[in-house]
This record gives sequence, structure tokens and C-alpha cells, in this order.
Amino acid sequence: MTEPKLKPVPLTKRIRQFFVDNPDEEMTYELLTAKFGAHHQTVRDAVRVLRDEGLLEALHVVRRVEKGRAS
Repeated sequence: MTEPKLKPVPLTKRIRQFFVDNPDEEMTYELLTAKFGAHHQTVRDAVRVLRDEGLLEALHVVRRVEKGRAS
């Protein structure tokens, strides 16, 4: 007898739960991509949904290349 396959938890739900469990946490899109093993566009879409729900605030940093990259 084979084990029933579990449905994967949607990324939006996983990110929502992460921020509910860690309300003081701040993440970049790159960190969310690495943490959840998802494609960057999928992460952006999930963050947009959560931002529209009022759960997250999404900010972007734009800077000149000569100043270096944020770490």
C-alpha cells in the first residue's frame, strides 16, 4: 500500500505563517527566495498578495552600482 501524497503548502501561506511567527523579522526577496526554495517571481507574487491583504509592507532599495550591494 502506498502512502497518500500530501499537498504542498502554498508559498503565500508559508510566508504568511513565517511573519506571523516572526513579527519583527525583515527579509529581502532574495532571502525569501533562498529560505523557501522558490523562484523569485513566485516570491514576488506571494508578497504582493500578502501586501494587498495588509499583512506585509514591501519596500525596495535602489542605489548606484558604485555604492555596492546591500548584504
